[in-house]
Amino acid sequence: MRKLVFITFFLLIDFQSTNVFAEVVIETASETMTVSFLNRPPYYFVEENEASGILVDRTRKIFDKAGIEVNFIQRPPKRIMRGIKQLGNEYCSIGWFKNTERETFAKFSDPIFQNEPIVVLINKDKQTAFSAYDSLKSILENKVFRFGSIEDFSYGERIDLMIADNVPNDYKISGEQKQLVRLLSIQRISFMLIAPEEIDTLIYSANLEPGKFLSIQLNDIPNGNKRYIMCNKHVSDEVMKRINDAIREVVVPILL
Repeated sequence: MRKLVFITFFLLIDFQSTNVFAEVVIETASETMTVSFLNRPPYYFVEENEASGILVDRTRKIFDKAGIEVNFIQRPPKRIMRGIKQLGNEYCSIGWFKNTERETFAKFSDPIFQNEPIVVLINKDKQTAFSAYDSLKSILENKVFRFGSIEDFSYGERIDLMIADNVPNDYKISGEQKQLVRLLSIQRISFMLIAPEEIDTLIYSANLEPGKFLSIQLNDIPNGNKRYIMCNKHVSDEVMKRINDAIREVVVPILL
C-alpha cells in the first residue's frame, strides 16, 4: 500500500531555560507506534527531515523485524519523560538507561546497545586542576568543580548513586548536550560526563575546536552502560515480547 509522508515541525520553547527546541515529526498515514528520540548525535538526530543515527537505524530494523510500523519523533528529554509517564497511546523512546526509579513507570526492552565506559570531559585549560584526581568520587567531593548535567538524564545506576551520595556543585540545564559542551568551552562549568564515542560528534555539532577539550578516564567508572527501548505501560507484554524477539535477531549478534 502506498504511504503518504507528512513532515511536521513544532517550535517548543522552554521559558525557564530560554532554550528553543525544533521538534520534527516524521509520520506516515498508516497506524503506527510513536517512538521518540533525543537530538544526540551520533545516536539520534534529524538529517534532511529524516530520523537518523546509530540507534535510530538499529531501532528501525528492530521494529521492522517485529512487524511494527514506527512514527519517529524528536523531542527534548523532559517531554519524552512526560510521554512515558502518561497512560495514553502506545509510546516508546530509544536508547535510555534502565534504573530502579524508571522501572516504576516504564517497561524496558532487552538492551540494544552498550556504551564505552563514561569519561570526564574538561576544558584543556583546567588540565592541571584535575591532574591530582583519579576517581569520579574525589572530583564530585571537590565543590570547587562545577558539574554540568541535563535534567532527567541518567548516567547508569552506579554513577547516579555516586552523584546522589556526593551531591556535587552542579549546573543543570533542560537543553541538549551541545549546550553543555559550549558552557564547558567558556568555563561556566568545570566538567561533564560523556561516553567517549560521543565526544567528536558533539564538539563538531557545537562548532567548537576539538583541541580545546580533554577526556579523563577514572578508576571508579563502571563498564559502559547498556541502552534500552523504554516504553510506557500502555504497551502490552505481547508487543514487548515481539520487540525483544526482534532484538535477539538484530542486536545480539552485534553485542556478542
